Amino acid sequence: MRDVKKLFVLTAMFVVLGCVQKPPTPMGFGLVIQNFTTDFTQVYPGDRFTLTLTVVNQGEKTAEKIFAKLQYPSTLTGDLGQKTLANLEPGDEDYIEWSANVPETATPGEIYRPLATLCYKYETEGYNDMFLADRRWSGTLPTLETRSTSGPIRISFDVSSPIRGDRIASLKVTLAFLADGFIANETTNLQVGTKDYVKSLKLTIPRVYQDPTSKKWLITIDDEDDTKSGIQSVDFTCTESSDYSTYECTAEPNSLRLINNELTARLYLNVSSTRVGLTGSYEYIARVYATAEYQHCLQAESAPILVLRE
Repeated sequence: MRDVKKLFVLTAMFVVLGCVQKPPTPMGFGLVIQNFTTDFTQVYPGDRFTLTLTVVNQGEKTAEKIFAKLQYPSTLTGDLGQKTLANLEPGDEDYIEWSANVPETATPGEIYRPLATLCYKYETEGYNDMFLADRRWSGTLPTLETRSTSGPIRISFDVSSPIRGDRIASLKVTLAFLADGFIANETTNLQVGTKDYVKSLKLTIPRVYQDPTSKKWLITIDDEDDTKSGIQSVDFTCTESSDYSTYECTAEPNSLRLINNELTARLYLNVSSTRVGLTGSYEYIARVYATAEYQHCLQAESAPILVLRE
């Protein structure tokens, strides 16, 4: 009799599943959980069911170090451990499966609600044009470009334009959280809800030749603390490239400021008042590049799984 009842239940479920379990691909940022499904939403004690987590990379960068963990009732057994996936390029899709065994002692009416947590390493890149001009400049501002790659975090920049010579300019970089989920430390001991962890924020700032023969630069960053290695400016530590043409700056996680669900960091730029050895006003466009590295995590709950009476 149990087999007849079970066949009826499974047949009905196949009809329902065939109708409703093909939702449209959701829009999102970075790696997205397309669906988290179970092959059976009604089971008997001693049965087995399979959970499938389908993910797709809807961002512009490669998703790396992908893993998923499952939270489930301790009475379930089977292949329920942490799973990993190979890197996913933009547009790629893959899935993870877990197989669960319902105990023979399961209580009829009990409901299982497995929860999957998906984490991966990602980065967002952005750039912003800065317009430099001396104090005598009085022209029309050129078109300046700014961009951020799509992902769970968007990079934006705040800097005055033009940056006048002989002035100190503040460059602020903001990381805004766009996606569901949370940013977590790069361990498997995840802190759910932690949104203020980013592995690093890096800047590349061109110094701009004043004159190729003078080896002087329009942009400099003063060292605020010469007792530390590197050049310190507010939230960033900077070093000069081997040819001195750029600054490579890094803001560590503890330097980032969390304000209204956004992280910010800033530094000060000194711009020369004139070009050494040359007369007349000057104007330059200098492009600043930024890269944020982080681990992003998402969670999804499967449909409820009901234990039936035999």
